[in-house]
Amino acid sequence: MKPFKQKSVAVLSEISVLNEQLKTAKIEQTRIKNMFAENANTKRQVDEIEGKVKVIEKQIGSVQTQNAPILNEIKSLKVQIDKIDDQIKKLLLLIH
Repeated sequence: MKPFKQKSVAVLSEISVLNEQLKTAKIEQTRIKNMFAENANTKRQVDEIEGKVKVIEKQIGSVQTQNAPILNEIKSLKVQIDKIDDQIKKLLLLIH
C-alpha cells in the first residue's frame, strides 16, 4: 500500500505547486487588467494572462483526476486487509 500512498503524495505535491503558480498568475492577471484599464497595457497581454490562468486551472483539474484512482486503490486494499484480518481472527478462535 505504501507505493500507492507515495503516488498520492506526489500528486498532491504537484497540485500544491500548481496552486502556487495559479496564485501568482492571478496576481499578475489583476495587475495586467488594471494596467489595461489605464491604457498602459495591450489587450493581447490581457488575453495571454487569462490564457495562462485557464491552462493552470486545467492542469490542476487533470492532476486531481490522476489522484482519484490512486485513492480508490488504497480504499480497495484496506477492504482486502480488513477481510484478511477478520479471517485470521476467526481462525484464531477456532484454534483456541
